[in-house]
Amino acid sequence: MDALAGSLDRFGRTWNDYEVRGLQHLPRDRPVLLVLYHGLVPMDALYLVARLYRTEGLVVRTLAERLLFKLPLLAQWSRAAGAIPGEPGAALQLLQDGHTVMVSPGGAREAIAGRPDFYQVKWGDRVGFARLALDAGVALLPVFGENIEELYRAPLAHTAPIQQLYERTRLPLVPVMGLGPLPVPVKLRTWIGAPIVPLQGESPGHLRDRVRDALQALINEHQPARPRMLRALAQRVAP
Repeated sequence: MDALAGSLDRFGRTWNDYEVRGLQHLPRDRPVLLVLYHGLVPMDALYLVARLYRTEGLVVRTLAERLLFKLPLLAQWSRAAGAIPGEPGAALQLLQDGHTVMVSPGGAREAIAGRPDFYQVKWGDRVGFARLALDAGVALLPVFGENIEELYRAPLAHTAPIQQLYERTRLPLVPVMGLGPLPVPVKLRTWIGAPIVPLQGESPGHLRDRVRDALQALINEHQPARPRMLRALAQRVAP
């Protein structure tokens, strides 16, 4: 973990001038559920896990797509980064044991929504993460990576064939473009919002809606209007 976190953090600092804002909202003495907007390639999640481990001594356990754990190299790398398959039972145990857990309710569907839906929270009727927080009795923190959609592009993602293929296979089979295999070196900044505490007797659906609205508000506040790519590159080189 030390070597992987160190490499990721150094790469994030050097390549994307990565930084985190809102650390004052993150408790160190109790578990919380971090709820992340899922960009096309969620480098912000990797950078955040590495940064929190190196600077705060905090091990964040990420709920990842189960598909990752069926591919040998990705499975090994994911486990080394502290990720676990997205199973509610395992996540509940981690929270009860005092771990901070991160989840992206939108998953692959949000990731490949395509340009028309950039920076729009797409959770549908998913309530599993909200039920998890209620069962564990923990607060939820909205988390968003500013400029995350500028790291890579998938020009065909929003087209009917790609979307239909995903619905049939549940696999995000979409061509992705960056600077070769590397992300575009835009400025990347993670914003952590204020905790959202479950209410007594609150339904999972109501809690989901509160977290969704808070996350969308965080995005709207910190993600600039177009042209995003040019501004994100300018932020990277600005003094």
